[in-house]
Amino acid sequence: DAEAMRQLVQQRDQLLVMNSRLSVISALSSFSAMLVHDISQPSQTLQLGLERIRNRLSRSGDANQVMDQLKHLEHASERAGTLVAALRHLMKSGQSQTTSVWLKPLFDQVDEILHGEALQKRVQIVLDNRLAPETMVVAEPVMLQRLLINVVSNALNQFQAHPVDSPAVSIQLSQEMMNNTAGVAIVVYDNGGRSPESLL
Repeated sequence: DAEAMRQLVQQRDQLLVMNSRLSVISALSSFSAMLVHDISQPSQTLQLGLERIRNRLSRSGDANQVMDQLKHLEHASERAGTLVAALRHLMKSGQSQTTSVWLKPLFDQVDEILHGEALQKRVQIVLDNRLAPETMVVAEPVMLQRLLINVVSNALNQFQAHPVDSPAVSIQLSQEMMNNTAGVAIVVYDNGGRSPESLL
């Protein structure tokens, strides 16, 4: 009857509202986890850098080395600010900002962010850039950097679990054709042990 139909419609509407709220909570949870993960990298760089500065001052007080380290930490701090701003925009707008990007400066920043961690773990990070200097790609720079930082960080962590002689991570950039369209292939190599199947 009409009353039963009205109740069914009401229950359906309540379920839709609950579904919507659960989606929002899930999205906020994922965003929070992403934010914590991404900020941890420049934060770790700042922490390690400050520790090295303290050690250098206690040993020799070499002003030039200290200034170089402070400049590096300034870059890490700026990078943390850029990440926060980009992720804040992503949360507000619900979409990323795609633009034309020169890859070399972007990858240099990735190396800068991970430099402290790589130095601590005695891992060399090498950029193998096979692209013409003028090569640009259409991408969302912050999200592309996030992806690369995560992949390289995973490689750095693997060296801790599976030590090797002269540990190194290589980021290779090369031009590649796909479906008759020119693109760029980004490949991360390392000479560490293979990840276990369960983790893969």
